[in-house]
Amino acid sequence: MRNLASKGFSPIDLAALIGAHTTAKQRNTDPSKAGASLDSTVGTWDNKYYQETKSGQAPFTMESDKNVAQHPLTSIPFSTFALSKGAWDAAFVSAMTKMSMLGVDGNGLIDCTSALPGGSRKREIRSSNIFDRFKF
Repeated sequence: MRNLASKGFSPIDLAALIGAHTTAKQRNTDPSKAGASLDSTVGTWDNKYYQETKSGQAPFTMESDKNVAQHPLTSIPFSTFALSKGAWDAAFVSAMTKMSMLGVDGNGLIDCTSALPGGSRKREIRSSNIFDRFKF
């Protein structure tokens, strides 16, 4: 957790990012169970991972995931995400945005997400000509 904290990630961010395990299968943690999914709906973007990890009903749970579920700093967001996919979705977007910017100089970047279906209209988009912004 310290390594992520040193890069600006909060315990909520960690709990949110680990939820991507909802689509995962383990391969190396326990070779005798290679291919075991980390929740019962592998490949589906839902919050079953949180529910099943907390309840001990996941097909396979990595020790690190148990630790995140039980750690005093991450157990509350972990439990919240088990109850609310919407809360997880919101936290995941924020955390993944941070993750995507690691090692990227944000100066001069243009936020184009408002152009995507479901994109936010609240984003600050410069009104200048797009060709000026891209410096064509």
